[in-house]
Amino acid sequence: METQVETDYVQAAFSVGAKLCREAIWHQECCNWIGCEEMYSTQFQLDHTYKALGPGFYEGTSGIAFFLTHLYYVTHVPVFKITALGALSHAQKALEKEETKPGSASWYVGLSGIAYSVLTAGEILEQESLIGAALAQLQRLQNIPDTDLNIDVIDGVAGTIPILLYTYQKYPQPWLLAAARRFGDYLGQIKHREPVGCSWGNLDDCTHNLTGLGHGTAGVALALLELYRVTGAQSYLELAELGMAYENSWFDASEENWPDFRKFSGLPDPEEPAYGLAWCHGAPGIGLTRLRAYQITGREAYKREAQIAINTTAKTLLAQNNYSLCHGMFGNGELLLLAAEILQDEAARQIAQAAAQQGIEQIIKKGISWPCGLQSLEETPGLMLGIAGIGHYYLRLAYPHRIPSALFMSGLAEQNDG
Repeated sequence: METQVETDYVQAAFSVGAKLCREAIWHQECCNWIGCEEMYSTQFQLDHTYKALGPGFYEGTSGIAFFLTHLYYVTHVPVFKITALGALSHAQKALEKEETKPGSASWYVGLSGIAYSVLTAGEILEQESLIGAALAQLQRLQNIPDTDLNIDVIDGVAGTIPILLYTYQKYPQPWLLAAARRFGDYLGQIKHREPVGCSWGNLDDCTHNLTGLGHGTAGVALALLELYRVTGAQSYLELAELGMAYENSWFDASEENWPDFRKFSGLPDPEEPAYGLAWCHGAPGIGLTRLRAYQITGREAYKREAQIAINTTAKTLLAQNNYSLCHGMFGNGELLLLAAEILQDEAARQIAQAAAQQGIEQIIKKGISWPCGLQSLEETPGLMLGIAGIGHYYLRLAYPHRIPSALFMSGLAEQNDG
């Protein structure tokens, strides 16, 4: 029987899902949404464009389908299933037309994220055709040449590797493991040796190679840790630890955080690092990597580093100006939720729940739009910047052992089998 808190969270997710279903635009068996995209026309003028979403997991139809599929799993309301399948039909047709980013193997903007959403729907809805389609889509990764590979979690193979390993553990076909190892070996080949550890160059206009999960070294380390867990190959563990050593060489004790080396024109000195507080950059995402490192290796040093990140995140969680998963309150809340699960940290769980309750009181009960992950805070439908991710966070809080994270692939095969 559900507790009242669980019921409140499911109702919050239901309200988000119902809105997405009302706003879906249908054509034949496919559906899509209109989302807001921001861009600077000049250095100071931020313009908004409204257009149909693409197929990607980050802000497209496959990511929305991921949320709606899980909402149907919890509620059994048919419209959520119907709309999820419509969104997946759009994503798959776009994939067939190669409308994903050229050469992208990635989880959040490329082929593997779409395949993961299709696989999830096939399993939950018990549709073998979707499972087969997802495996066929993942097979296409074998044909992407190294010259077309990107590096990081959002846009590259660091996000692809955990999906391949997750799928391999459920459907143990050798090519899945071979593809994951190929990408891991590629990461080993392109590493940058540093005075301490090693790093990976990814984005332009940075003062140093990035720390952090979304675009930085923590995300690469996380993928390599998963390869070590599945294969037992020490080389992957050693490389992951070199990456985390690089990040720790830049740790700032006064900030209790790791620096963000992107250049920001609005800072007094653009060469000086900022300190992010988000899943993509800064302590919240790095904390997720360290929690997983502690789970896999049992080393107390990673637990201590995770605890620093947890403390830093907890102090500022309720002060975030938006509720998005990528760089908002609910993405940061994921670290605290995982701290509750892995470290039995009930104080962290209470703070994660406080963020959810704030959303219910200040947004849902007032009937206003959700502040999302755009600079304008405008509401948008997608998973990582918009309301689909907000709904998914409520499902995670209600059923953390049944609903997988949209931010942290690691360990889901063991979790779902347990």
